[in-house]
Amino acid sequence: MEGYSKELYDEVKSLKNRGIKVITKFNTIYKVDTFIVDNTVVDDIGLNKDEYRLSWKYNNSDSTRFLEGNSVFSAKINGEELNITPGNTFITRDEMSLDFVVGVVENKKTGFDEIFVTPKNPNITIGSLEGAILDGKKKLGINLSISGGYGVVYTNGKIGFGPFIGMSISKPILKF
Repeated sequence: MEGYSKELYDEVKSLKNRGIKVITKFNTIYKVDTFIVDNTVVDDIGLNKDEYRLSWKYNNSDSTRFLEGNSVFSAKINGEELNITPGNTFITRDEMSLDFVVGVVENKKTGFDEIFVTPKNPNITIGSLEGAILDGKKKLGINLSISGGYGVVYTNGKIGFGPFIGMSISKPILKF
């Protein structure tokens, strides 16, 4: 487990005995430009007749973020002057829906398994990705196969060269 960050190492260590084969840890960054929220002024909100509420909702264009809330303020007319006193903004609903495809695939160049995360939304960037494949089974790298060719053969008590067909056990040197 050397080479993992300390944080991932600790997580792998604590989860390894639970039979988990793959652990992924990724940081998601969701960037949104400034947006405009439509609101409605609601008077008579039950506090007193000088207090008002701006009720607002926001749903972004790709439907991944939904916000809803109320901003409370008071407004009084003193003669010909309007005095507005800001109040508080209450976010009553904050939802974010993020869809990812997460998987493990063999890298054809290196032969190692790699963990990948693909967000379905183009506004989402994976800031960092760390992973560990915990399958403790080591591949022996030994093949059992049917083979044929020309080489060293043992026939009638003699060793010599000749054609052969049979079973072979081999250790691959190159993969194609």
